[in-house]
Amino acid sequence: KAWDHAQKAISEAAKSAEDGEEFVDDGTDPLGLAGLGSPEAAMVVLRGAVSAPGMDPALGLKLVEVSVALADGEDDAAVDSLNEFIDLVNERTGLSLTNEQARILRQSARVIIGMIETGP
Repeated sequence: KAWDHAQKAISEAAKSAEDGEEFVDDGTDPLGLAGLGSPEAAMVVLRGAVSAPGMDPALGLKLVEVSVALADGEDDAAVDSLNEFIDLVNERTGLSLTNEQARILRQSARVIIGMIETGP
């Protein structure tokens, strides 16, 4: 029982430490979005990743906002919505996303933001 208790305490301590972490862009492109050439094409891949079983539907709805803004040529609105998507992913980590899923989604959103900001 002591071993089980210690394992649970370690697990809880790790969760507490992760909760306060600030997301830092580590420069990776886990879904290979940069090679797709356009933010719109990259969004199709990211939306596919978010529609996987077990993912929170709120994430998909946020990406619909991004797609609409991109289609309307509203780059600033698309970037704002992607940043809101990253915030939403951060909120969902530990609830409905694993840390690795959250990392992939955050990094992929950052890649798309970079594509939008650098332009064609």
